[in-house]
Amino acid sequence: MLLSTWEQSTTPAVALSLHQVFERLDWEVDEWTKWSNETPFMRGFRQMTFSKIVPNLKRLGLLTPRIRDAYTKMGLIKYEDLKDSVEEPSPPAPQEVVNLHAEVMASREESGKQVPTAD
Repeated sequence: MLLSTWEQSTTPAVALSLHQVFERLDWEVDEWTKWSNETPFMRGFRQMTFSKIVPNLKRLGLLTPRIRDAYTKMGLIKYEDLKDSVEEPSPPAPQEVVNLHAEVMASREESGKQVPTAD
């Protein structure tokens, strides 16, 4: 079942696209799918997601040759040796999201807008 989801796609971006959401909202699917695939937030989301899925599959013994081959073709096997959810329950923020946050905060400071604090 897990692999069949991926057999329809060639990249993790396509696999986790919001295509069906955009169709349901009656938005221009190609335009919004392209946007969602390229935005740093979505790239970071996919990175964070697969950085846990792949190591967890390995820990559970579910990274079979068939799935390994599919994940290799999609560029996901690079996450295989990262810490799984037992070793690291809370994944660190993806670097792309950290960079995006820093850019937004710097832009807000430059424009004189109030910068939210964690206090």
